[in-house]
Amino acid sequence: MDLNKFYKITDPDLIDLLIKKYETIYNILDNVREAILLINRNYEIFFLNKQFKKFFGLKGENFENKKLQDFIYHEKLFSIIEEALKKSQEIRDEIEIKEPEKRILSVTAKPFFIQISNEKFELGILLSLFNITKLKRLEQIKTDFVAAVSHEIKTPITAIKGFAETLLEGALDDKENAKKFLEIIKKHSERLNSLVEDLLILSAIELGELQINKTEVNLFEVVDTVITTLENKAKKKNLYLKKEIYSKKIPIIKADRDKLIQILINLVDNSIKFTEKGGITIKYTSSPSIITVEDTGIGIPKEHIPRLGERFYRVDKARSRELGGTGLGLAIVKHFVKAHGWNMIIESEVGKGTKVKLILD
Repeated sequence: MDLNKFYKITDPDLIDLLIKKYETIYNILDNVREAILLINRNYEIFFLNKQFKKFFGLKGENFENKKLQDFIYHEKLFSIIEEALKKSQEIRDEIEIKEPEKRILSVTAKPFFIQISNEKFELGILLSLFNITKLKRLEQIKTDFVAAVSHEIKTPITAIKGFAETLLEGALDDKENAKKFLEIIKKHSERLNSLVEDLLILSAIELGELQINKTEVNLFEVVDTVITTLENKAKKKNLYLKKEIYSKKIPIIKADRDKLIQILINLVDNSIKFTEKGGITIKYTSSPSIITVEDTGIGIPKEHIPRLGERFYRVDKARSRELGGTGLGLAIVKHFVKAHGWNMIIESEVGKGTKVKLILD
C-alpha cells in the first residue's frame, strides 16, 4: 500500500507502523462474524470481507474498484443502499437470500465518507450484515409454542369446567350420566397433568438443567422394567409386548438409567397407542450397539417423519389427543437421546409399522 497516495509521508518507520496498523485492522474486519462491505455511491467496491463473500457465494480475491452489481443483484438490498444514500442516514432492515444457502440477514446501511486523496472525500455506504436465521427460527418456534400450549391447555380445562357445571346444575342426581361425566373429567385432568409434567421436563431441558449421569446399566433389567410398566396397557388392546436381545452375554451399556427408562416408556407407549393388532418388540443388538422399538402399527407417512420430535407435532392430531397424547413425548425423547450422545433414526411404512432405532455407538 502506497500511503503517499494520501499523505506526504517520508519517514520510513512511520510508514511501516501505519502499514502494520492497517494490516491489523484489515485482518480483524476480514475475520469478524458480520459481513462487511464498503462501497461508494456508484456501487464501486472499496472493501468486502470473507463473511460477505460467504453469504453471497462470491469466489476469488480481487473485487476492489469493481461494481457490486456485477456480482450481486438483490432488489431489497439495493433499495436499502439507495435509501441510505438518499436520506444520508443509517437504515436498518432485514433481507432474505436463497443462494448459496437460505439465510435471513439483518442489514445496516450507514453513510460513510471515504477518503480518496489528501483533501478529497467521497460519500459511500458501509454495509454490515448479520445472520439472524436461527434467531428468527427460534422466535417462530416460541410463537408457535405459546399458541400450541394455549390451545392444548384450553381443551381439557374447557371440558373439565363444562362437565363440572353440568353436574352442579343437577346432573349429579342422574347416577348413570354423573359417573360418565366424572370419568370424562378424570380423563381430561390426567391429560392436563401429563401436559404440565412434560412441559416442566422440557422447560428444565431448555434452561440447561438436564443432567445425564451415565453408569453401567443392565439392559435386561431396564427392558423388563419397561415391559412390566406397560404390559397391562398392551394386554387391554390384545397386543404382545416382548424383548429380543441379541447378545452372547448380559448387555451392559453406559447410560443414565432413569432417562433410558423414560425414553423406552415413551417410545413403547406411543407404539401401543398406534397399534391395533400384533404388538411391540424391544430389540437389542451388540455389534453395533442398537436398541430398537418396533411395532406392527398403522405406520407414519414419509413426509411426516422429518418433523417427528417437534413440540406438539402430531401426525393424526385428533386421534393423538383422543388417546391422551401431549405431543411432547418424542420431543423429550429426542433431547434425552441427544444428551446421551446417541442418535435416533425413525423408519416407518404406512400400514406395516414403525421402527425407532437408538444408535448407541
